Amino acid sequence: MRRLPLLSILLLSWSVEAADRLKPVKACSAYGNGCLVAPLRQARFGLQAQIASGTWIDCRGNQPIDCKDTIRDDVLDFWETQNDKALILR
Repeated sequence: MRRLPLLSILLLSWSVEAADRLKPVKACSAYGNGCLVAPLRQARFGLQAQIASGTWIDCRGNQPIDCKDTIRDDVLDFWETQNDKALILR
């Protein structure tokens, strides 16, 4: 069995890690509350987006578009989303 040198192993793991990075997404409010560009990461149970406070929040799906919707509903338009949900329940 042939063994790889340590440097090769380190370079291989670095290239895999770099390939796993996701591009940031830009989410804009539907109510004029501004926009947010958020970096994404692959977490244990799916994608996460980092909001302005530095907190990572779980996205509702496994696609970057799902993260845009999550940021818009849960951060930028939080109160408007709550109001919309309340009107649906009436």
